[in-house]
Amino acid sequence: MAGVDLYIGMLPSNDYTVAELNALSDYLAGGGSVFFMGDGGLLSSNENARINSALTFLGSSMSIVDADLDDSPWSTTTNIDADPINAGVSNFTYSYTSKVSGGASLIRSLDNSTFIAYEVVPVPAALWLFGSGLIGLIGIARRMKS
Repeated sequence: MAGVDLYIGMLPSNDYTVAELNALSDYLAGGGSVFFMGDGGLLSSNENARINSALTFLGSSMSIVDADLDDSPWSTTTNIDADPINAGVSNFTYSYTSKVSGGASLIRSLDNSTFIAYEVVPVPAALWLFGSGLIGLIGIARRMKS
């Protein structure tokens, strides 16, 4: 993932492997960003569960809650939370979404449920949770001493 600033994982059809999760952990520790996109309702519950597993592995407190928000196929909300990320946004049109638990809320549905949020996972916590990242740093330090 060298030279890439953002990884986007959208509705993964397979579980992330341990090697893939370790690569994402190292990527985050190196300053990369990860964006996961799930979907609303029970039709995507397996994909959402895969994203939730990856989020947990990466040290995030966020998760996708399988629930259809709003009954209309298209909704426009003005429930925009103040944050530099969405500065200047006054409304947002969306379709078929699920609730997001945890993280900093950016956009909420008509029923006031967060469905777009973000979280900064502290690198030191992520490294302690993921021994592979720590081992990689030790290996780099040893090479630098040589």
